[in-house]
Amino acid sequence: MSFAGISYVAVLAAAVAALAFGAAWHGILGKRWMAAVGMTEQPKQTPAPFIIAFACQAVMAWVLACVIGHLGDVTLTNSLITAAFVWGGFVLTTMLINHRFQGAT
Repeated sequence: MSFAGISYVAVLAAAVAALAFGAAWHGILGKRWMAAVGMTEQPKQTPAPFIIAFACQAVMAWVLACVIGHLGDVTLTNSLITAAFVWGGFVLTTMLINHRFQGAT
């Protein structure tokens, strides 16, 4: 299954791999991360941050596929579209993940 050359199976696999890598990374460095962001106790565990993280990582994988597929002639329009994809797909989603795991709003 693909749309404009994007394999949704590959996007799903990338999102699962990112979630697994993030879980391992925070499992190893979780206490240091909590200290670095000023958290003194473990937050209540609800599934919401993990669901948001997975959705955001799926968006990141899809956006990366879009950016790669979008690359072509360098014009102002193409540059603005690519910038919007990269910001929305990487910066915004990463901020959402970090803020939800920190319990921030």
